[in-house]
Amino acid sequence: MRKSGFFPRLALVNLMRNGRFYGPYLLSCGMTAAMYYILSYLTFSDIVASVRGPDISKA
Repeated sequence: MRKSGFFPRLALVNLMRNGRFYGPYLLSCGMTAAMYYILSYLTFSDIVASVRGPDISKA
């Protein structure tokens, strides 16, 4: 009997059964990472610094 595939299969079955919980969690993690990179880009972008009123946007 081969036991090496037992735990990965068990983890996959658990992910499939509880997908309604993991789906929104993974979606929110992805959106949080996307918002971080968008805000990071806007903070250090030269384009935003050249817009009229950059003192307000940097505060």
